Amino acid sequence: MVEDSKEEPLGILQLMSCRGWNSDAWAAVSLTLGLQELGHNVILVCRKGEGKGVAERASNAGVQRVIFLSFRTGFAPKAWIYDIRGIVERWRRDRIQILHAHRGQDHWLAAAARRLIAGTHSRPPALIRSRHILQPVRTHWLNRWLYNHATAQTVTATETIRRGYMKTRAFQESRFIMLRGGVDTRAFRPGPDSHEIRAQFKIPDGEIVFGMSSRFIPLKGHMDAVDALARLRKDRSLPVRLMMAGSGGDQEKVAVRAAELGIEDAIHFLGFRNDLPAALSAADAGLFAARSSEGTSRTVLEWMALGKPVVATDVGCVRELLEDGVEGLVVPPENPSALASAMERLVRNSDLRHQLGVASRARAESEYDRLVWTRKWVGVYRSVLGQTAAVDDPGAAPLMTERAP
Repeated sequence: MVEDSKEEPLGILQLMSCRGWNSDAWAAVSLTLGLQELGHNVILVCRKGEGKGVAERASNAGVQRVIFLSFRTGFAPKAWIYDIRGIVERWRRDRIQILHAHRGQDHWLAAAARRLIAGTHSRPPALIRSRHILQPVRTHWLNRWLYNHATAQTVTATETIRRGYMKTRAFQESRFIMLRGGVDTRAFRPGPDSHEIRAQFKIPDGEIVFGMSSRFIPLKGHMDAVDALARLRKDRSLPVRLMMAGSGGDQEKVAVRAAELGIEDAIHFLGFRNDLPAALSAADAGLFAARSSEGTSRTVLEWMALGKPVVATDVGCVRELLEDGVEGLVVPPENPSALASAMERLVRNSDLRHQLGVASRARAESEYDRLVWTRKWVGVYRSVLGQTAAVDDPGAAPLMTERAP
């Protein structure tokens, strides 16, 4: 399917030098899948060697074309030349119109390749950069040149990230826009059968289950969640449990803490899941307990798409994604007492759980759905190429959501 039969498909190179799965890799793969579905010619470029696992995960998700460059860091001029030549050759072979960089290494290499192409061709590809993390880049003159002159558009995943760049006063506001979203609302949807997961962990029907989905690292707040659960089960005798999906070095520490508090039987470790939407559907509500520095909060979007109410800490972009009391409950970070109180509200009020869940799903479908998001990206691509979309072109969707954070 071509997203608009009146427009030619675009040729797009998605450059993504991640060593492992993170918000950058997730965004690049999600966008690649969306562009494929809309009929564009898109290639995902991964890191040779260290990025093999990311490439395999992308292929398993349905990405059709994956190639590799070295993306060597450090002082590696031979590798840089190899990669720049690889980008130029791919531009020539596949009629690439957009170079879309998701990380710093690929950004610089794409800028160099584009400059090389521009030396001999009047229509070089346009360079786009995504930013998924809160911290702006340093404001030295090389970055100012890269973002203000070499890059046609930098697109931030949230308004919080965009504002961070504007506060530096080093970057041109006209070159920074924001696009939120990218969740697959067809995969993450209400309704998948959750009985198997609950039966596997012998969770009684009357118990309310909160779910977490993230790596086991201190930033994600697993310890705060465990402390909040202890308050609910031991101090208030509420029938509540936690399911934790994910992997990482701190899982054992979380298990030890749960045992110290005497609630080890109420916490279920799901591990890494290939069936994540079905696994998370076994929960009655989502729990996002991050302590700081959340740039995109992808798991919040997934809980919302599942139609689950979310208790979320007020970090990063959370208040952009959901409104307190409308799609979820927002509490201060690093505060197990506040976390427990919000969880208790949902445990005691099934109508509130339902109300917040319905609103979450509605907002996910209208604002954050992957195809809605991808069509906005197509609008960005065509805009920088000087191809004004027709009024009825789905790619002409507004570049920024109208709803204020």
